[in-house]
Amino acid sequence: MIAMPLSAHDPDRISARDAADMVMRHLDGVLPELAVFDVRDAAQYAAAHIPGASHLTEIAFPGVVRSLARHTPVLVYCYHGNASQQWAQTFSDFRFAEAWSVDDGYEAFAAELALRCIDPVKTCSGVSLERKDTWVRKWKTKSSVGRPGARAHW
Repeated sequence: MIAMPLSAHDPDRISARDAADMVMRHLDGVLPELAVFDVRDAAQYAAAHIPGASHLTEIAFPGVVRSLARHTPVLVYCYHGNASQQWAQTFSDFRFAEAWSVDDGYEAFAAELALRCIDPVKTCSGVSLERKDTWVRKWKTKSSVGRPGARAHW
């Protein structure tokens, strides 16, 4: 199944909006497989990351390549969407059919995902969400490690 984003322009890049749509399609069962990787530093990953994302490092990459099916769509995000482009290309070089770098990075991706978590039984953060506005308010007020007052996502 091709997980092609709805409005991607560059074959290795995807907007935060389309990446969030892919995650939601995966949560809805429309997209059976999806791998999401965070390539920011370990402290930032530990402080806040997209639900279901794995922290990816150069050391861990060989194991990921061995264990992940090549047909699995891959989303990679970083701080601003720059380093993730190199990682997406690396996945492509290892013959992954769909490897996408999320434009504008973590903050944009988390914000777009927050806007889509409106179903009370949907679990975007691993827990049932009672109301979208409560979840968005919590997301906007959390601060991330090393960046007082910065928005974060759990």
